[in-house]
Amino acid sequence: MEIIIISAISAILLALSVLYAAKQIKLLRIQHEEDHDWNRRLAAQETLRGYHEIQVMVEAISEHFDYHNKTEGIPEKEFQEKFNGTKELQSRLHTVLNYFEGLARGIRQGIYDEEVIKASFRGHMIRVYESFKYYIGSRRITLHNPRIWIELEEMADKWKKEDKSILPQRIKTGVNS
Repeated sequence: MEIIIISAISAILLALSVLYAAKQIKLLRIQHEEDHDWNRRLAAQETLRGYHEIQVMVEAISEHFDYHNKTEGIPEKEFQEKFNGTKELQSRLHTVLNYFEGLARGIRQGIYDEEVIKASFRGHMIRVYESFKYYIGSRRITLHNPRIWIELEEMADKWKKEDKSILPQRIKTGVNS
C-alpha cells in the first residue's frame, strides 16, 4: 500500500513538474519574441542615425535633380546630361540608393523594424524610387542585373499601395497591459 501511495505522489509531482516546465517554456518563448522585437526596433533606430552620413549626398542629388518637387520619374536624358563629365554625382546617387536598398533589405530580412523605418522614411523612399526608377531600369540593363535596387523598388511599391492614414496599432514596448 505504501508503494502505491509513493508511486501516486511521484506521478502527481512528475505531472506538475511537466506542466510547470511547459509554462516556463511558453513564457521564455514570449520573452524571446519580445526581445527580438525590441532589438529590431533598436537596430532600426541605430541605422537611422547613420542617415546624417549621407545627408550631404542627398542634398547634392536634390540640388541637381530637384527630385523633391517632381511628381514623375526623371527622364534618362537628364541623367546623361547631369552625369556627363563627372562620376561624383553618379557615385552619390548610388550611395543614396544603396542606403535605402539596405534599409529595405533589413526590413525584409527581419533585422530592422518596418514601422520604425516607415515612420521616418516612407515618403522619402517612395520619392527616391519614383524619381530615379528610369535610372535604376537603365542600370539594370547596362549591368545585366535585374536585381539592382530591387528591395528598394519592392518596399516603395508596397508602401505606396498601403493606406498611409491607417497607422498600425501595436502594443508599446515596455508597457504592461
